Amino acid sequence: MVNSPIAHSSQETAMTESEYKTFIAARYVAGLVVRHLAKNKVALSDQRHFPILPTCNQLRFGLCISLDPCGASILNTSFSLWTPWGTWCFCDAHLEIRELPLDIDGMRLTRIQEGSELYQSAEDRIYAVHEATRLVFSKPKRRPRDKFLEEETAQNKWDEMSMRYFERNPRD
Repeated sequence: MVNSPIAHSSQETAMTESEYKTFIAARYVAGLVVRHLAKNKVALSDQRHFPILPTCNQLRFGLCISLDPCGASILNTSFSLWTPWGTWCFCDAHLEIRELPLDIDGMRLTRIQEGSELYQSAEDRIYAVHEATRLVFSKPKRRPRDKFLEEETAQNKWDEMSMRYFERNPRD
């Protein structure tokens, strides 16, 4: 099970192996979504090289995919992943996408419903990631705002994990 509770009080900056496994899982999930869109001939901007936004939607456990209208046109959809380090905007689709299938190439999702701590409004299109191929995820749980990683700490961890990842996967 991919599960990475991250220390918040000491604001440790060195990544743990558990955090790195969660990072790898996040990249894998983003890749499945990008490949699904490309396979369905959706024009897109792959933004998996973008940095994390550490001030938004930090999770204690699990991962969530969020679809949001973006840009000047409602006909574009931004895809982001909520992670333990914040929100990672990994793709823009040049098409309005109202729903994601609940099974994408072996990745199983459920839409966040009213009553969930992750629910914000009826317009939200947020999906909990339960499994992706052989990876099983903890139920997503929001990190309380007062326990958020400091922005610099979250960014440093993300940068360190990205550097390690791209050293091992230079073509990704």
